[in-house]
Amino acid sequence: MTDSVAVRLTSTQTSVIWPGLDFIVKAEATRRKQRRAQFRYPFEVYPPPAGFDRGTMNAEMMELIIAFWRRLREKQGRGGRLQLNSIELRSAMFAVRVTLALKRLERNGRRTRGVRESITEGDRLSIDNLSKAAHRTIHSLERHMKRANRALLVTLTRPEYQAFMQMWREHLRWMRLHLAYFNRLPPILKSKRKQQRQILDILMDVAADGLKKEGYVPPEPSELRRVLRLYVRSSRRGREGVNSLPFLLRHPKHVDTKWFLVQWVISRTKVERAR
Repeated sequence: MTDSVAVRLTSTQTSVIWPGLDFIVKAEATRRKQRRAQFRYPFEVYPPPAGFDRGTMNAEMMELIIAFWRRLREKQGRGGRLQLNSIELRSAMFAVRVTLALKRLERNGRRTRGVRESITEGDRLSIDNLSKAAHRTIHSLERHMKRANRALLVTLTRPEYQAFMQMWREHLRWMRLHLAYFNRLPPILKSKRKQQRQILDILMDVAADGLKKEGYVPPEPSELRRVLRLYVRSSRRGREGVNSLPFLLRHPKHVDTKWFLVQWVISRTKVERAR
């Protein structure tokens, strides 16, 4: 790309950009290794409505962000001069917002667990100070981005530029949903009984699919439901460790989830090999 512009980042600006950028790149590494990142919209548990825009991952733009992460790693804590293109500048602004979201998530998480230190005046001030630094950093990056946009328009026609920006918007939405989704989610269903039924429905689908892939014939639905109800009861008593119910519901398509449920079923009821 020929839209790079000279940018001087202060130590404060790098300290605001780096945590979010580091989080994004490491989330992408986790996604590549495990097929999903930790902070991802749970499409399987909360199916979005028809026509929902999931964004589109752009591999070239992702590699630009990773390359930017490698260069900024040398500047973290002290700042310095960099040549940044329009995508790197936009990813830096997104990283600032992720840094702020992570700080709020950390505070709110501690508050949820009942840690009193998380609601002190000092903690509120740290969020306020970070928010002010984030706002100033984004404002500075926006000025540099305008310069990068002008440089980009020298080499691209207006339609090509608009198409390029559309690709970025789609990639940004993909990152928000697949790498850095921090929004709170509502309960699966308001009714406790209906919620329990829906949880069992999800587990039954996962277990039946796993049994078929392992070459077994799934038991009758009533029997499969009975066996999986035993698992739910055991998990809620804290007996299943890493294979807890919340973990399985967050990762219903993970190979370890299917393997665990298959082993649970075949050890507690009779299943036949498929012919």
